[in-house]
Amino acid sequence: MQREDIVEETGLARATVAIALRALTEEGLIQPRGKRAGVRHRLVF
Repeated sequence: MQREDIVEETGLARATVAIALRALTEEGLIQPRGKRAGVRHRLVF
């Protein structure tokens, strides 16, 4: 799922979503795939 998808679905600000995605990545709960604007995130099980 891309950041913009999350923004659209939740109505949260882009900055809020970016901070949350960064925190989830640092905790090892999601993994980014791709680079820059095309990055997608997936859950880690």
